[in-house]
Amino acid sequence: MRIEFDQENSGEGITEMPIQVAHKSEVKAYQGPLYRFLSLNDKDREDLEYLGELEKSGNKAAAKTYLDIVGYKKDHRLAYLFRNFKLFRTTPLGFNDPYDCLVEIDPKTSDNYLLHWFRYYYMLQSYDSFQWQETVQRIKPALNEYLNEATYTFKSESHRKEIASLIKKTLQRFVSQSSVICFSAIPDNILMWAHYADKHKGYCLGFHSVDLKASLYCVDYSETDLRPLINLSHEEWLSHDFSRKILMVKSNFWRYEEEIRMIKTGKEEYFDFKPSTLKKIIFGYAMPDSHKKGFKFLIDILNENDSLSHLKFIPAEIDPLHFKVIVPE
Repeated sequence: MRIEFDQENSGEGITEMPIQVAHKSEVKAYQGPLYRFLSLNDKDREDLEYLGELEKSGNKAAAKTYLDIVGYKKDHRLAYLFRNFKLFRTTPLGFNDPYDCLVEIDPKTSDNYLLHWFRYYYMLQSYDSFQWQETVQRIKPALNEYLNEATYTFKSESHRKEIASLIKKTLQRFVSQSSVICFSAIPDNILMWAHYADKHKGYCLGFHSVDLKASLYCVDYSETDLRPLINLSHEEWLSHDFSRKILMVKSNFWRYEEEIRMIKTGKEEYFDFKPSTLKKIIFGYAMPDSHKKGFKFLIDILNENDSLSHLKFIPAEIDPLHFKVIVPE
């Protein structure tokens, strides 16, 4: 049984490092509710205030004209999301965990495996990069020997370190070309609202995995403080366990997120979703009433062909007796 992450035929992306994992890699496919926590930026807040004023006067025509303009501007994130039904995809460079998707090669990796990957990427012309050109110049006297498949060892420790570092940087470059949409399995974690929804002043989108028709996987939280290392062995390659180690393993410090990931290749900035797949919008308990009114009016204006009539608006609450957020059903 093989589990594969979504790939796009863009002609670019991580074609040299398949983003897929096998069953034995312990990656868990996810089915169930999905929650995407989001903050409002300054333009979103301005839009909601303005729409709230238009709602008071019942001026739907002005609201529609306004959304037809700002709904195609990416810096108006909320209007853009609901005008186009697109979720922003984050690259690993934008993550708040410095270890997330960070490649680290096992120092015990054999010379043979390092040389195999060096030849593999050299054949794919990865050496066109500045880093490759620099390294090739430094090992030039031994280059032809290292490109020979009959060579199993390095001529010096410095050459081994050079090539190990180069392969690490090359893998990291390919990983950085992927993009991720992060969801949570739960809507009521107080830290998620604090960290990802503007201190409870933002909102949360509720989906279900079945409706999105995309590959979704649970993040694996490590029970130790030891980082997963890539040993570049044939076994690791065949099982695609190195993809799991790089893309799906995080420190146990992040377990509270109960993160579910959709990983895509290619350079598209957004993931398109159908309006019917969005089930609910949860307002943070600290979201101002004026923003809630503007938000509902925005949805009302964009509810073309009743595509959003099924949506539930749910205001989150804080429990008066316990340290927890309540999200009513």
